[in-house]
Amino acid sequence: MVMESFLQAWRNWTEGTALNLIDPSLRVDSISELMRFIRIGLLCVQENVVNRPTMASVVLMLTSYSLSLPIPSKPAFFMQSTSEMDD
Repeated sequence: MVMESFLQAWRNWTEGTALNLIDPSLRVDSISELMRFIRIGLLCVQENVVNRPTMASVVLMLTSYSLSLPIPSKPAFFMQSTSEMDD
């Protein structure tokens, strides 16, 4: 389920349809703010751990709108083993 969510988010981001990820019942004040949140989320799941922001960086990204965000690359995906899923 999580992997499908990452795939869906990445696909929508790259196709320019990231707003499809937003629940239509939400009252949105700023589309650009929602796009920023999606971008930050994608940065947090980068394949290379060195490219993932620290928690301090995430807080800064969420609170500073003058900060330029990096462009995310394709997120990492993983498969759980059946024994992990049973726990």
